[in-house]
Amino acid sequence: DSDVDARDWIAMKGSYDLAVGYSLIFWPTFHLVGGCVRTGAWTPEDTAKARPVPQAERRDVEALHNHMVDLHCNDETLTEAQARYLGRTLKAIYEVKLKADFPDRSFTVYFPDEPDLDIDAYQLTFWQA
Repeated sequence: DSDVDARDWIAMKGSYDLAVGYSLIFWPTFHLVGGCVRTGAWTPEDTAKARPVPQAERRDVEALHNHMVDLHCNDETLTEAQARYLGRTLKAIYEVKLKADFPDRSFTVYFPDEPDLDIDAYQLTFWQA
């Protein structure tokens, strides 16, 4: 219904479990692993076992491991407008969060915000510049 704003819709359809889950997407935890900045759940043991990545390979490793795909893997209703909105929003969030967490490093956060791409092309990634 067009009379329901986003806050009301969330109150009616959402849950605290979803809110906690989305917070992990919209304010992610970053880890420094082998010289690379990575998202996801990394334990201190994982970090200790990771091999150092040569600077020449960091962009490729970071971009591959920080490729955001399939937020809702069982939902095939994603529209281009939704993908582009979420991509722009997440791009802005990641730029702020990476700068806050790693003020001494520079990052490129990339999202192909162009019309008429294949829906799978709307992916966010980042790497150290």
